Amino acid sequence: MLTTMTYRMPNFTLEQKLYLLQKIHSVVDAVQDFRKDTNTTVYRNAVWAELAQAFNEAFPNRPPSSVGSLKTLWKRLKVECRVELLNAVMMSFDREKLKPKNSLVLLFIQLQPGCRSFNH
Repeated sequence: MLTTMTYRMPNFTLEQKLYLLQKIHSVVDAVQDFRKDTNTTVYRNAVWAELAQAFNEAFPNRPPSSVGSLKTLWKRLKVECRVELLNAVMMSFDREKLKPKNSLVLLFIQLQPGCRSFNH
C-alpha cells in the first residue's frame, strides 16, 4: 500500500513573523473582531485573504502560505507574547511585598484564563 507523505511547510523566519505583525497592526480590529454576524465574518475573511496575498507577494521564494497557516501563526505569536509578558511581570515583582510594580499588568494577568486565582 502506497501512501503519500504530506508536504511540510518550512518554518516562518523572524523576518516573516515581523512582516505579518506589521501588516496585522493596521487591521488588528478586524482580525480580532470575533462577532459571528455575516458582515463581520465576510469582512474578516476578506482581510485575512488580503494579508495572505500580501504575505505571499512579499516572500515569493517561499511556498505560498494559506490563510489558515497565517491565522495559526498569529495565534501562536499572541500566546508567545502573553508568556513573555508574564515572564517580564514575574521578573519585576517587588520581592518583599510580592506584588507586581505595575497594577495594570496585574489586572491583565488576572483576566487571562488560568490566572484568575492569582492573589495580590
